[in-house]
Amino acid sequence: MDLSIIIPVYNSDKTISKCIESILEQDLKEKEIILIDDGSMDNSLHILLEYERKYNCVKVIAQDNMGQGVARNNGIKIAAGNYITFVDSDDYISGISSYSKFIDKCYKNDLDLLIFNYMIVQDNVNHDIATFTENVIFSSEEVLSKFLLSNEVEGYSCNKIFQSKLFKEDGIRFIEGKKYEDIPLVVDAIILSNKIEFDNTKTYNYVINNLSTTRNININTLHDEVDSMELIIEKVKKLNSTKMNLNLQTYIKKRIKTYSIYRLKNLLKFKLSFKEFWVINKRYIELLRKVV
Repeated sequence: MDLSIIIPVYNSDKTISKCIESILEQDLKEKEIILIDDGSMDNSLHILLEYERKYNCVKVIAQDNMGQGVARNNGIKIAAGNYITFVDSDDYISGISSYSKFIDKCYKNDLDLLIFNYMIVQDNVNHDIATFTENVIFSSEEVLSKFLLSNEVEGYSCNKIFQSKLFKEDGIRFIEGKKYEDIPLVVDAIILSNKIEFDNTKTYNYVINNLSTTRNININTLHDEVDSMELIIEKVKKLNSTKMNLNLQTYIKKRIKTYSIYRLKNLLKFKLSFKEFWVINKRYIELLRKVV
């Protein structure tokens, strides 16, 4: 089995068929689609079971509502692919040969991690992201620096293909019960990878729903955000690298500046009190003290 595609699903009966169909259309033969229903209260599970009945490559797991991190980790447990990737249930894949092209590149260069480009789809309009440097094998240190110092590498798991040994042998996993669960995992994967490559093919379509993103942000979400930063600090400092510690300072300072301005501008929209806002900002300042 070449590739396991893991998709957590929660109340996605309006979008999941488009997502699954876009993957079934991929010409990669040796693939499996692992669908984890996270206690949906709509028609999602029924749709998933219909796909499982029709296609041998589709596997369905039904679990109580425990969150995306648990769902992805349960998918990892049964994944049989040499490589693993993730898709969110309201997103979709473009180009029928995208995954086969990526897998060929992974095998040819014995990659631990492949990072490919994606599009943000908002109000039915596509927005480009960064342009990558292609056809170069990067080291862990080089890519970690890109993550800490630029927007070229993000803590987003769905535009990446991971060699399965990162999960099966090295034991990396998503944080469970929190938002921003993929950022620390991506940092783990980068640190543990020897060979990393980029591909500019805009395969992944990341669909943003303005209503849902606004409604889902609350004080707990913001604390989860800071928790993920604390984990990143912990992981990078364990490397005992002066260069990486300096890069880490830059990263945390940038996050504090960006998110403080963003949260203040959207204070009323997110229904946060000024007290809650300052509690979060205080936690960011405490993060900075850990890296200077």
